[in-house]
Amino acid sequence: MTSFYIESQKESFTMQGCSAEMVVRTEWPSRITVAREWFGRLQSGIYITPGRYPDIEGLFCNNVSIEPWPGSKMDDGTLGWEWAKLTLSFGMMETGTGGDIADEKITIGGQTITLPCRKYQWAEGPLSGQLLDENTDAKPFAIVPEMTYSLSYHFQTNIDRSLYASLVGNINSSTFTPTVYDGTASWEARSVIYMGCETDRKITSDGANYWKITHNFGIQTDHTWQQFYCVTDGNFHKITDLDSDPVFPESDLNALIGM
Repeated sequence: MTSFYIESQKESFTMQGCSAEMVVRTEWPSRITVAREWFGRLQSGIYITPGRYPDIEGLFCNNVSIEPWPGSKMDDGTLGWEWAKLTLSFGMMETGTGGDIADEKITIGGQTITLPCRKYQWAEGPLSGQLLDENTDAKPFAIVPEMTYSLSYHFQTNIDRSLYASLVGNINSSTFTPTVYDGTASWEARSVIYMGCETDRKITSDGANYWKITHNFGIQTDHTWQQFYCVTDGNFHKITDLDSDPVFPESDLNALIGM
């Protein structure tokens, strides 16, 4: 961490919890770096939590304000300051007001599969015992579990459009393990398909340039993307074209993590 000096601390306790404030002094050119180090960041795709208050467990930095240190104007007559005063505010992580660094969303739903009429018959009514008619009867269908997964990275300085485009429609060739927080989410090979991404550009008042990137995936929970429903036995089986190539290309989707 960049060098700084603690000048004062203040702590508050209420019925809703506790908070704290710490004033630190650092060299003026280092002020933005110090602020970002306290405020949390992404590093190699892993979320690094905001700085912790040194004396009270569970307090994290959720706001940083910067101003020149009083009386630190440059002595040589040039415009500028030698030292910066950073006021760091700390609160409980769940109620902090700090900006989001990353987030993920999982939606569990169902995928509809149309079934062939020739495999089903009427069990009651005037047509009881007869097969369903392909031309006049409603098609039977089944619903199997399907999951969608979205992974967003905030404050990214670079995006790789060529990589994103090349992986759309690809499924994971190996275990896919997002590492935003602790890497607990994990899916087996060929169960994840990349559906593309959304990118939003942000420009801050201090001239910083950032991107928010949201990657979207489809997850199969009880079979792979290379397997399709077989009405003969009611199970999912792998299919290929006549050259023995699978339906979907396979790639290492872990290349998207942290990007």
